[in-house]
Amino acid sequence: MNITNIGIISEGGMISGRILLIAFFLFFAMFLYSQEEEMPKRIVSISAGLNNNQSWEVEPSVTYYFCKFLGATLGLNVTNQYNQVGCAGSVIKNSELYWEMEDSDANVAKFLIRPAISLRTPVLWLNNDHDTGLTIGIEPGLFVALPGNEQITVNYRDRAHGSIIVDSKRLTNTKGDWLFWNLRGIISLNVDRLIISTGYSISNFDIYSGRRNIIVENMKLNNKLPLREYTYSSFISFGYCF
Repeated sequence: MNITNIGIISEGGMISGRILLIAFFLFFAMFLYSQEEEMPKRIVSISAGLNNNQSWEVEPSVTYYFCKFLGATLGLNVTNQYNQVGCAGSVIKNSELYWEMEDSDANVAKFLIRPAISLRTPVLWLNNDHDTGLTIGIEPGLFVALPGNEQITVNYRDRAHGSIIVDSKRLTNTKGDWLFWNLRGIISLNVDRLIISTGYSISNFDIYSGRRNIIVENMKLNNKLPLREYTYSSFISFGYCF
């Protein structure tokens, strides 16, 4: 591991530690000032957001609380890039040709199954009727990426004849990463049975993990892709509890 990677990992670890510390103090403060109240055990929600991979995210999820403050969440996160430019390169044995990734493969799309532990504070009620209040939540969990390995189409074009496609190959990745950790922090406004939330997440999810090991002209596609980095997401969600 080089110095750059160590720096990235250290920075990500510091950010995760800060999120956990802030969540702990907020949890403690709200515990002291909240009033005892029955809380719903089941929540269905849908969230939408953006991340630093130039991607949008949509995730429906369901949460069940075994007790007042501890539960489990299962979500299906759909992540899709936008405005990405495909890779291209030279053909070693023929200087008259070059290869280029199919345009439809430039934007990476992933399905991410997200199992997580859900922790929430007591409700800090904002009125005397106890139908409007705030909660803080934190969800440490996993991302299971589907598919783990991707396929792309590479077109070979002739420079001398207007970039005419002379051949195409379908290439498959091997040994792609598919399991990642994920940490979410959430602030929620509870209005009767409706929940409006905003949050932020950090993960070691690599959106290019399913194609980094593809070999094109004796070269790993990884050499043409952005460097591996942490994924940061901001999102809003709407839920219903019962």
